[in-house]
Amino acid sequence: MLKTMAQPQLKTTVTYTSGTSEALGAGWDVMRVLYRREDGEQNSFLIARDKSGSIIRKTDLILERWEVVNEEDFLRECRNCYDERDRLAAEKAANMEKGKRCRTIR
Repeated sequence: MLKTMAQPQLKTTVTYTSGTSEALGAGWDVMRVLYRREDGEQNSFLIARDKSGSIIRKTDLILERWEVVNEEDFLRECRNCYDERDRLAAEKAANMEKGKRCRTIR
């Protein structure tokens, strides 16, 4: 009987980078999501959200092509990315403010 050993889960780091796109204009919140595994494998995608909550993804880096995200699973993942980015930014801001208060109390 041949037994297979379960592969250990590799740690994955997710990085959210906010930006803009000249092609889309000022009304879009553009974000790059980068997944990097500890074995060096990585994947990324670009998404953008407008004020109404519509989300599009970049399909062609050179020709600046975007398409509306309609698949429910990917749409949920995109929304989660925006929520997580905003949560992390709020945490960072709160920690910076806390650090400022600690320094001035002396």
